Amino acid sequence: MQSANLVWDRAWTHDRPDSVQIDRYHLETGVAMIILGATADDKGAQLEALVASIFLSQGYSSIRRNLVTAGGNEIDVSAIRESPVLSHTQSTPMMCEAKAYASPLSMPTWHKFLGKLHLARAENSSTIGILVALNGVNGNVAGSYAQLAKTDTAVFVIEGRDVSDGAIARRELSDASAVRDALANRLGRVPVDLDVTYYAGAYYWAARWDDGSYSVFTGQGESLITQQLAALTPALLASLSGNLVGSETEEAELEARHAIRVSLLDDLFHDRTPAMGDDPALDEEVQALEKEPFCAGVGSQLRLLPPGELDHKAVSRLFVALFEQKTSVLQLGFIADRLHEPYVDRLVDVLPMIQHGFALNDEDTATLRAIAPFFPSMWVFLSVPYPLITTHREESSDDVSPEISASDSNNFWSEVIRIVKAEYVNPSLRGLLYDHLGLAELATQTELVVKTKSGVAGVIKSVVRDAVRQMDFAEFGGEGITHVSIRMLPHVPEPWEDEHPDPAHPLGRSA
Repeated sequence: MQSANLVWDRAWTHDRPDSVQIDRYHLETGVAMIILGATADDKGAQLEALVASIFLSQGYSSIRRNLVTAGGNEIDVSAIRESPVLSHTQSTPMMCEAKAYASPLSMPTWHKFLGKLHLARAENSSTIGILVALNGVNGNVAGSYAQLAKTDTAVFVIEGRDVSDGAIARRELSDASAVRDALANRLGRVPVDLDVTYYAGAYYWAARWDDGSYSVFTGQGESLITQQLAALTPALLASLSGNLVGSETEEAELEARHAIRVSLLDDLFHDRTPAMGDDPALDEEVQALEKEPFCAGVGSQLRLLPPGELDHKAVSRLFVALFEQKTSVLQLGFIADRLHEPYVDRLVDVLPMIQHGFALNDEDTATLRAIAPFFPSMWVFLSVPYPLITTHREESSDDVSPEISASDSNNFWSEVIRIVKAEYVNPSLRGLLYDHLGLAELATQTELVVKTKSGVAGVIKSVVRDAVRQMDFAEFGGEGITHVSIRMLPHVPEPWEDEHPDPAHPLGRSA
């Protein structure tokens, strides 16, 4: 067996006839992995980014993508592997071509790769050549590679299965059998096939059902949050055949089960005992909550753990569980009673653990604590890694430069502002914000007087709604501190200009 440990854990084998080795391997394993992308260029860029991240995790340095060398030789991914040799260091260059073609690679692509490797070795004879063929290579290429590998031990062909096996070993993916069992238990149906997919720094499982539809889950087989699925949809529709999500009936069933779960969580926030025994669907969801890291006890003794006892995984899972499917505002009575605020506070505490070391300064942390409890979408945002921050933090050392930290902070707050603005546009949430949370809005009005030689020509008034503040309204007849959110959306009606359709009747509130 020829070792490929410098690249991936899985090594190439030569125990089969050369002419059929790769074709047979491809047929036995099927399509091991699918790179998603809205366009062909997007798919290529996604694969290159994935390959670069793997090389980085294995100790390669000076990683470059789409490097153009002398003579116009463009290399998808290049890197250097440095190895200590007594008091010296050996630097071994690596060049990689990464192809996400739907069919096995043929001889023209193989010859093009060898040509690029030849040019690279003309500059440095120790260059390692790697061809990532996501869907394998055909028999002619297999035979050519097998013959070459007998004399050249620095050339490797890597298939999609090698990549997915490595992700499973690193626990970025759960094993297919475990995912299949989990889906069967949770959804009551067994997928006829499971494909590993990859997009924007994360692995996903695509589960294909017997009716030709498919659903997408996280690398661990969990349901995607609505926002995550929406972000993936263009790439999914361009990359996979069949109907996304599945039948409307299945979706309705999932939403019905989710509604029961949210109702139970509302009971737990209010410290109410779940009623069991009358409804099998409710009993099933109680049993599911018993397994969640944010709950303790069983059956009628089920309770929500105090926020101080929840680690970052448990508290983030709590808020994700609230919004895995569509959630009615009418079920969020615990928000009106402010019962969720200690858990949001805990979510802010563990933000660096969720966002891979990203932390706010004291002033920004205080601001986040003040505004986060009022906007449900922000809980989800804080609960899952934000790719614009976490992707490069995964790929670099713990020593993040001040420039990168400043960029991360800007990206973070830009997303927070976007979420706040979006929540105000949502008519359902406007009822929650104004009618039940008592939010008030602040507007700064400026008058510009236009003066000419003949006198005042007119007055221009401008109103700015672009910040988040706190004010004490005691002097206006109110009580205590009111959180005031100002939005940059002048076209949105004033709080008194429209009726708030949801909730149309009082939320579930504690007695």
